[in-house]
Amino acid sequence: MFKFERNFGCFPNKEKAHKLTDIGLATMRPRSLLERDGKMWVEPPIRSAMRWESLSRNDFLELKLYLATDPSAAGVEGIRPLLDGLQEGECPPEKFRSGKKESRLSIEALAKCLEKRRPDRTLVIDFLRESPPEMSGYVGLAGAGREVRLGLTLTLKIALSHFQDSRRGAERSRTIAKLFAALTRADNPKYGLAHASADFSLGSDPHQSDPYAPYAIYEIYWLNVYGKEMVESIGRERVLSTPADHLEQLPEGGVLFTTGPTPADFSSDEARRAQARALAHLRDDVTFEQALARLRERDEILRPVEPDWDPDIADLIALVLDDLPFARRQPEIARFNRYRPPPVTEWRPAADGLPPDAPNPRAAIAEYQTYAEKFRALLHREARETARAVPEVLPRIDHYFWQANYPATFNRADIQSDLVPAIGALLGELLVERLGGRWVPRRNLDETEVVLGDRAWLPFLRARHYMQSKQSVLDHSLTQFFRVAARHAADSRFNPHFPIAFE
Repeated sequence: MFKFERNFGCFPNKEKAHKLTDIGLATMRPRSLLERDGKMWVEPPIRSAMRWESLSRNDFLELKLYLATDPSAAGVEGIRPLLDGLQEGECPPEKFRSGKKESRLSIEALAKCLEKRRPDRTLVIDFLRESPPEMSGYVGLAGAGREVRLGLTLTLKIALSHFQDSRRGAERSRTIAKLFAALTRADNPKYGLAHASADFSLGSDPHQSDPYAPYAIYEIYWLNVYGKEMVESIGRERVLSTPADHLEQLPEGGVLFTTGPTPADFSSDEARRAQARALAHLRDDVTFEQALARLRERDEILRPVEPDWDPDIADLIALVLDDLPFARRQPEIARFNRYRPPPVTEWRPAADGLPPDAPNPRAAIAEYQTYAEKFRALLHREARETARAVPEVLPRIDHYFWQANYPATFNRADIQSDLVPAIGALLGELLVERLGGRWVPRRNLDETEVVLGDRAWLPFLRARHYMQSKQSVLDHSLTQFFRVAARHAADSRFNPHFPIAFE
């Protein structure tokens, strides 16, 4: 058994932690892994009003800030600058959540939350915004009276499109800079940044996942905050002479600077040159040319690619891509543009079909229907959005099995004896119910047919191919099988009620 704390899941070793965070429950999102006291701690994902699909399909401005002490140790007034900064501008959080309780965001509600906290536990507050522009994040407050390496950790994500407005983008960007300035004036900052999330994830900064990583100059961002210790180690005069769009000294000795008026154009030629100049200025081991070349490589990864997918599985591919972070989306679109699933081969000419040899054909068909109902029950339990199990949701059923990767998780014999018959029965029932097909029961399930016009389709054989591996879910998808069968039935004019509408 694994021990779960309130804010982190603790695992006995790194291998077990990686295994759970990599495959987990098939729908787990990426998490941060931190090693402390010989154990692995898994940081929970941000509990957000934003759907993962939104994070995958769109880029966000990612903000991170680490302070040395917890400002809430001084009571609610200590975090007033944070609240005021979050509520300034056009995308303030609407709610906050601590534990299971969700409340409207206000200074009074936060005060009550702080009164109930345990002083020996980190308090994690999630910020939620459901209306556009999308925004989510959290703040971790370490508490007072104990030794901590960080007093406050702040992570926010705001839709990058919010800063792309030609008239108000620069003004909205200044609001973010003001938030950082207000927070860093209230306490000694260790490190901070604000940058496009996809580009940040392609860089070398370990603070993508570990707030305790050494504070150093890994990359240059749209907004950069260096604490006093960082500034002194680099050289104050050197930092103050950094080529920047805006630079200011902070009261405790830190420095804040931006490389441009807005984060939205982070990949423009001017912005990339500004980032490369600043990095070459602050680091002796990097030249301007080297820095610019690395940034250009990231631009190629993020360059938009027009989808050109096989039409039978295009909506399935779109769901698969929604599992990926935005930074990986364009290369995967290009990869799937080159991919075409193998032709459907699980059929034979109806003239070559086999006669039924099941001892009791009616009982065999009833058994197929029972298999199909068991499969619907599985979907209702594991992936409720697919529970209707009609042709329109076949892409979502395929997507569920792509995520779950049953062949890598479950015993092969159990898959063959239980899951394959259930999947094949459902697929066959759809051919019968929706397209007017006719079952031909056989002792060998792989030979069992559904006759549609001049073809006899083999749904159980398709299901067996489908469950060979994770890749087989794409190569032998239920979606493609049904749509090819439906199209052939329409072309042969066997079913006058076709075509049916796909969602």
